[in-house]
Amino acid sequence: MGIFDIFKNKKDEKVAIDNVKKKLKDDGNLVQAVRNYWSQIIAGDINLENGEKFKQETFYNKKHLKYDPDVIKGILVSIAITSEDKNFKEICQTCYMYLAAFEKKEVKDKIETRVAQGLPLLEEIGKIKDKDEKFKKLQEYGKNLPKDKPGYSSEDLKDLQVHLAELFGRLVQV
Repeated sequence: MGIFDIFKNKKDEKVAIDNVKKKLKDDGNLVQAVRNYWSQIIAGDINLENGEKFKQETFYNKKHLKYDPDVIKGILVSIAITSEDKNFKEICQTCYMYLAAFEKKEVKDKIETRVAQGLPLLEEIGKIKDKDEKFKKLQEYGKNLPKDKPGYSSEDLKDLQVHLAELFGRLVQV
């Protein structure tokens, strides 16, 4: 049985968990590498494979990850299962849900949600000191709000995140 066998058959979960624990001792380098990689991606400490920082409000093709999202998911589940710390399990669950950005197979490169498209402009407006100029820029921004591509809105991304968080919770019993 391999590290991801826990996903194959629910009734053999106890055996799979025991095997995951044994496998972790053998594959500690991969586990640690994937864990460090994904946490650094989320934190913005390292870039995706396309050279950009990960943005939580953007859908991506999985080619922008060094490791397949399913590998990252499996590692997060395996390290959470082997921990007794509820807080650590919740952190793993949060990290797991951020993989929602890579769930849509139709994304060829990346698709920014309306929120992601507007953030740079809002940051720029936030730096303006003059109230009149700031108000003028906000009005301009309001008139030219970016549009979401159908199926790729912030709400769609949040729904995927909730789905992944619930899935993780069922697998790990957070």
